[in-house]
Amino acid sequence: MNHFDVAVVGYGPIGQMLALLLGARGHRVVVAEKFPEPYAMPRAVHADHEVARILQQAGVRPDTSPIIGPFDSMVEFRNAARETLLELDWRGLGPSGWPVGNFFSQPEGTR
Repeated sequence: MNHFDVAVVGYGPIGQMLALLLGARGHRVVVAEKFPEPYAMPRAVHADHEVARILQQAGVRPDTSPIIGPFDSMVEFRNAARETLLELDWRGLGPSGWPVGNFFSQPEGTR
């Protein structure tokens, strides 16, 4: 009989990251996932500088990954009358040293 410290239920992007980080810290991890293949459509496509820092902890360098790219621009959401609803400044580097905005291809990242 196997004994585990942690059971991770769901092996999407967050479940994978959690299992990886816990395993790297010496925990015995078991993962349960009901679907045999990763979900083919993206459910996540953007990560900020804090997520980039967490990826680095897991051994994934966002600056060398073929599925992650920085987004160095302003983003503006407008309504039908073209009034600005929200402005996001994703320019430059965040306090962690990684770009403030990063886009990625989630289906490729979960295979």
